[in-house]
Amino acid sequence: MTLNEKHVRKLMHDMIQEWHLARGQVITKQQVEDWFQQRYPNVKAGTIGAHLSRMSTNAPGRVNHNLMPDGSDDLFFKLDASHFR
Repeated sequence: MTLNEKHVRKLMHDMIQEWHLARGQVITKQQVEDWFQQRYPNVKAGTIGAHLSRMSTNAPGRVNHNLMPDGSDDLFFKLDASHFR
């Protein structure tokens, strides 16, 4: 079940497309939270953080998630607790 018309995973992809992010460009967790707050205020910060972890190829906590076999969860590289590329 989702609170929105799309799952948060898909919304993360939508956000990246909307921002026209280039490979290697750095974004902050705060920017991501702000984007969700403006468009999907019912998505909690904890959910956003969990998805950033799930979708970061080098995040240790990623092993606790059932990742999509198509590789669509391979979206970010975690630089530190607040920065992703």
